[in-house]
Amino acid sequence: MKESSTADTAEIKPNDIILEMDGDKITGYEAFELTLNKRAVHSYVHLIILRKNKRISVNCMVDNYPETY
Repeated sequence: MKESSTADTAEIKPNDIILEMDGDKITGYEAFELTLNKRAVHSYVHLIILRKNKRISVNCMVDNYPETY
């Protein structure tokens, strides 16, 4: 995860699993991409993530895709 990215700012950690975005279930990377692409840049999404067997709720700003991952 890139330092100072929106994911980093939202305290999303490596190995976190995104379970839901704004109430939509995320079943894999393709579902994540499809759901994220429906959101406007600079809007906020509510995420439910799984971290070390605990469900955590975070808000994260949608940003432009980085030039490199």
